[in-house]
Amino acid sequence: MTLRFQALRLPSISLRAVSGSLLGALLLSLGGCDNPVCVFASNCFNGGGGEGSGDPGSLGGRSAIFPGAGAIMRGGAPELLAVAPGSATAGSAHPNTPLFLEFSESLNPATLIDLSAQTSAFRVINVTFQQDHPMGPPQLVGDDRVVVLLPLTPYMEGTTYQVLFADDQKIADINGQLILEPSTGVLLEIFVDSSSVADEPRLIYSYPSDGSINNPDTAEIVVGFDRQMDDSTIDSDSFAVTVAGVTPVFNPQPRALTTFVGMQQVPLTQVYTWTPQESGEVRPYGTNANVTVNLSDAPNQILSEAGDTLVPYETGFRTADFSLPSAVAKAAGARPANAFGRADVFGGAPIVDVTLDAAAPNGSQAEFFLFGRSPVDSTFVKSLIRTVDVPNGALNFSVTSDDLGLFDALGDVQFADGTVQVAVQVRSGNARSSARRFDADPSTSEIDAPIFDTTAPVLLGLGGSGAVTSQLVGEVRDFAAFGRASEPIAFAFVDAGVNGTNGGSLSDPPATAFSTSSPEADEALFMAAPIAVGAVDPSGAGISYVVTVYDEAFNAATLTAIGTFTQVGVVGPGGAPTGSIVDVRVFNALTLAPVNGALVFSHQESGGATSFVASASTIGGVASVAGAGAGSTVITVDAAGFDLFTFHGVPRDAVDILLKPTLAMDADIEGTVTGTLTTGLLTTDNVLQDTRAVNASRTTGLSSCGAINGFTAVECEFGPVLIQPGRLGGVSSVGTNNSLTLAEVSIGGASIFLLNFALAAPFAPVGEGDSFLGAALDAGGPLGIAPAATAAVALSATGVDLSSVPNFGALAGDPKVTIEAAGTGLAGPLLVGAGLSFDQGGSTYAIVSAVPGVASVGGELELSGAIDPERFIRIRALDAAMNEVVARPRASAVGLMTAPMGVPILQLPAPGGMSGGAAYNVVVADTLLDATGFTFGLYRAHLTDSTGRAWTLVGLDTSDGAGDILLSVPDIGAQGGTPLLAGQISVEVEAYAADLDRGEFLWTDLERQHELYSRAAPVTFTQN
Repeated sequence: MTLRFQALRLPSISLRAVSGSLLGALLLSLGGCDNPVCVFASNCFNGGGGEGSGDPGSLGGRSAIFPGAGAIMRGGAPELLAVAPGSATAGSAHPNTPLFLEFSESLNPATLIDLSAQTSAFRVINVTFQQDHPMGPPQLVGDDRVVVLLPLTPYMEGTTYQVLFADDQKIADINGQLILEPSTGVLLEIFVDSSSVADEPRLIYSYPSDGSINNPDTAEIVVGFDRQMDDSTIDSDSFAVTVAGVTPVFNPQPRALTTFVGMQQVPLTQVYTWTPQESGEVRPYGTNANVTVNLSDAPNQILSEAGDTLVPYETGFRTADFSLPSAVAKAAGARPANAFGRADVFGGAPIVDVTLDAAAPNGSQAEFFLFGRSPVDSTFVKSLIRTVDVPNGALNFSVTSDDLGLFDALGDVQFADGTVQVAVQVRSGNARSSARRFDADPSTSEIDAPIFDTTAPVLLGLGGSGAVTSQLVGEVRDFAAFGRASEPIAFAFVDAGVNGTNGGSLSDPPATAFSTSSPEADEALFMAAPIAVGAVDPSGAGISYVVTVYDEAFNAATLTAIGTFTQVGVVGPGGAPTGSIVDVRVFNALTLAPVNGALVFSHQESGGATSFVASASTIGGVASVAGAGAGSTVITVDAAGFDLFTFHGVPRDAVDILLKPTLAMDADIEGTVTGTLTTGLLTTDNVLQDTRAVNASRTTGLSSCGAINGFTAVECEFGPVLIQPGRLGGVSSVGTNNSLTLAEVSIGGASIFLLNFALAAPFAPVGEGDSFLGAALDAGGPLGIAPAATAAVALSATGVDLSSVPNFGALAGDPKVTIEAAGTGLAGPLLVGAGLSFDQGGSTYAIVSAVPGVASVGGELELSGAIDPERFIRIRALDAAMNEVVARPRASAVGLMTAPMGVPILQLPAPGGMSGGAAYNVVVADTLLDATGFTFGLYRAHLTDSTGRAWTLVGLDTSDGAGDILLSVPDIGAQGGTPLLAGQISVEVEAYAADLDRGEFLWTDLERQHELYSRAAPVTFTQN
């Protein structure tokens, strides 16, 4: 069996052209890289190599790093095992030959160089002149066991070179154990004599070594050549890997070692690697597998950079012939799957399960390497090793907290709260497997490392500010507890007595609807999964609750929140208002606090004539007035410092009115959306929506996108976005490829146009005129190649017909399509997807739309209680006069064609005309036709005078036979009220249709549940 290797190469920049003066530039330009041959850098691995304050219990006494996939670990200090070039070629080395140093285990790459001093842990000296030869920074390959040293300039002919450790080197393994230096001091010696070197390139190193046995079943293959090779000739055909004679299903292309010169990534073609991993997921060769690498077999020959042909080589190795770990996870039944909490650490039950790929041989042992932050110094990564006997013949086994020694001799926990890593390898005799890392979610390609947390959370309080103790107020249907905790929580268990719970138990807990970090340090906002109580009767005692929060390790807070939940903004239930007493509750629309001293008027409207009935002032925000004796009851509320509000034709004898402070300033929010470079954030039509948005379109765009994190990710800024103050919010972003044709979408499916999705909630209320800065959304990876849990899912195709919409003119542009859902506890609709519209002629459009898997039916957002099960396809169009129409059908019931209702234009007072006095009727076109089938419709007119004070008029839809919609502006001045100032009045009319109960609804239901919406462009008239 002959040995062959591959080398490192520069495509357009030869190593010969890189001068020694570039060493500093090379060192400083090394960024994080995601390939297994990661050029060492401070951000390449999690953790550092610094000594820190130490921890006497740590395996190496120095800071460790968290292990990567395929790491090789030992309990003792790392040792040098082999070097290359070996004796056969060291005496006639090529001037550009790389140098290889193979160690007994994986090393910490950050310890191979001192970045501050820009010095390497190795020296390569010209023995004749006793001078250091300029070398590139040392790089790690071969499961991070093999150090590669490459000359920046060719070695001098006829000269001997030696590789030494630098005097101040502190090379350590990933456990923090310092290397054992050879007694001779010389690690490797070569003599450069190109005259004796053959024209053909030579293979000088391979890992694992040819003919070796008991190798890790995930070993990274490395081949090294004595000179630069032609990268275009090295691929999976000329570098052919087989396992038991068969090409593996996962067969990546071999990759040249790379480095950065400035911002340019440069291949180094003396060294090539082949890694059995995909997106960080291990693809094992198997037990006792024969792995072979064939190089340069005809007709797939490998050439050097000079054009010389590599003689065919074959090298091979075998993996260990004993049982290897195939999975490491939380023990069955131990919750949660991704954390070790107090119940795990202080309990006696098994907490970790290890699955083997075959029966364990007699006498085998499992070595557990534990990594976490030191309780002594949180900057110090502590490493521990624990050895456990594996039962003979076992296919799986479990260990407890005691087996893992999670306490020290004084009974204190070994790690500080935070991310930990558990890596397990099996040892049989002197042979060891590669390590398998604990993975809480094997369904994803990335390792889901667990959390170590023995500190119970603190429930700081309920409400957006976290200051509520016993009286929680909401304005959204159902009951979802929300508040603040000292740390992110996994779930909040809510017991509402006779009204039920939000489900689950500690063994099967209710998920948290939303959770996000707050601007305050070490705090988090949460929104619990809801309890379906619907609209809470204002005349009742409210909903009694007990709220207990649990952190991500399922540690329960020692203190619970006990109190009563009430809703505001409820219309009904109750009896008819005619001839009855109407109970009116008045609240500040921004703070939801009761408004005292507000004047409440009731009027009777019959046949278009309005007459005064009664008035009262609110006490504790409540007032009762007599309803109309006949006709419609009109309720008006007037409070100093607030806009006016009138409900024409209240349907029940109980109604909540929310008053907006006059000239209230909007708040705003701004922040960033990040994702991988492949998410499409730079090249697509990305929209962002806050549930509290005040602009008519609701959506805004992203801006100022740029690459970050060593060009592995992209970050886009958004905002400031104007939002309603005083509200909890949810912010989401969706990206689509808008350049596609309908045919392309039909063939390619949802994943080619829905490219990314990001969501964060809840966000704390923002005060009037204030700003929320630093909102952060993570779009993750592209939806087109995402796992099933997040991949784009198409909704039913539909169309929209805008050709005969009443009062709607020529289109100002193609309709915009977004997907919305009602978010738990959020007053406005939540953006959860997007679509495209395609002009079919005649003002009709084909509509395609999709949501990410997390927002699909049965997806994560629905299962966690974050969104209602229904998704709405929002199709919005504007005409040239800026009238707006929206068809928003339910995705579950959408037809082949949908149409919006007409624009509710103002009829009286006539635009540009006179009101005829301070008391008058506002008449708008009834555009919600009975044929649509909606029994609930609501019209709303906003009148604004020259001072900026507004009067909102609201009325429910009537049958088509009743004529246009009449909304009263009653005479309140005669009863001590303050009407709008005479003069020019601006009016904007809008209309909603929804599947709601006319006698029992919440004001927030309009935005969350409507299926049709229209808005007329503002017009003016004169009030005299």
